Amino acid sequence: MSADISVEAERLSAEDVNAAYAWAEWPPREAWRLEAIDATCTWLAARDRGGQLVGVARLLDDGGLHARLWDVIVRPDDRRRGVGTALTRAALDRCAARRPVALVSTPPAVPSFAAMGLPSAA
Repeated sequence: MSADISVEAERLSAEDVNAAYAWAEWPPREAWRLEAIDATCTWLAARDRGGQLVGVARLLDDGGLHARLWDVIVRPDDRRRGVGTALTRAALDRCAARRPVALVSTPPAVPSFAAMGLPSAA
């Protein structure tokens, strides 16, 4: 990953989440739905040096036994630059004591996760 990208846990606005969903060609979600899931998850944001959002990931972690990684999305212009890998690694680091960690993915993303050495149930 480029040194120009940082990954941090942060609260994302509905506008930021919907922008990321648009990168994946997913439909926008209502703000109230995104606020509801915000209470049960941690958003990880990848930002460039200028603070622009270039990727997101959503981690659901019960803090003891189980964790699930959802919605690893990278802005199209920043794909294949290690942003998705950095988001995935940051999420796995946050829940290192929980194994296994379930990774929920769309079929087109499976090869990217396989390249990181993550197994696929598909």
